[in-house]
Amino acid sequence: MTNIDKEVALYDEALNIIFPNMKLLKIDVIDSSQVMSQPLEMGSRASDHQIFDLIQVDMQVAIIGLDYIQVYNQLDTYQKEFKLFTIQTKVAIYDNMILKDKPRIETPDFGVLLNLKFVHFDQKATEIKQVTKEPQDSSTQKRGTVQGNPNVSEEKKEKRTSALSKVFN
Repeated sequence: MTNIDKEVALYDEALNIIFPNMKLLKIDVIDSSQVMSQPLEMGSRASDHQIFDLIQVDMQVAIIGLDYIQVYNQLDTYQKEFKLFTIQTKVAIYDNMILKDKPRIETPDFGVLLNLKFVHFDQKATEIKQVTKEPQDSSTQKRGTVQGNPNVSEEKKEKRTSALSKVFN
């Protein structure tokens, strides 16, 4: 993304700044992971795997001098239509971010303060696999109803018992 200026901002899919007059107060980037660990016999723990969580970006913004209702309704539309955003911070660019939450604080003195919460939307994990139309190309075959093993007769059960069970029964 070399088209984006080094301005800290929220961009739409066409790389246009969303609400350029909206004042950014603070951006929190949550880039965390989970380390899998297991207990060992000697009482300590060993770690052998790490899972990276989806990146979350919290933006605290103030809507000052703008039409509060129009801005909020536009954000609501973006959220309901699953619009993807790009967020430019001082350190990195975060693509494919989706608006998760938009809690607000309304104050008589400072207008509306929003805490926009974005999460990375991983489209690769939601791909759909095509199924073949020809049965011979499928990895499974239709076999109809499959019957289990028939019940073992009492005579065969007797043969499978141990000598000790005959003594105690």
